Amino acid sequence: MKPLVGESLVTEAQYAKLTESIPRSSAFLEIGTWHGRTAARLADDHPDCLIVSVDPFIGWTGSPCDPNFYLHNKRPNMRGFIGTVQQDEEEYPGVVQSVGEFCEQTKFRIVSRTDERRSLVEVARV
Repeated sequence: MKPLVGESLVTEAQYAKLTESIPRSSAFLEIGTWHGRTAARLADDHPDCLIVSVDPFIGWTGSPCDPNFYLHNKRPNMRGFIGTVQQDEEEYPGVVQSVGEFCEQTKFRIVSRTDERRSLVEVARV
């Protein structure tokens, strides 16, 4: 395993709670991966799981967040897309693609949309 780089805002207590709640051979969608450090730890600890991450790679101050941290941390069972859940399909197809892939690879489906632009979706187990 290559060493992790960058930051994670998840505490050790939060990580422990998160990792114990993940079922074996599951898939989950992470909204906001930042540097991908937490996702990479989860990927290492759960190699049978698929982790799909979406992030705009823009820092809190509006400054760019270097996606090279995510790319360095990326594991074989991680998929990443640039975008946010507040964007629509025409302007940012990566978000729609990531949610679509997540649904295809899991037993989830989109059950509702917040508006005609489909900027936020709700998924539920089939």
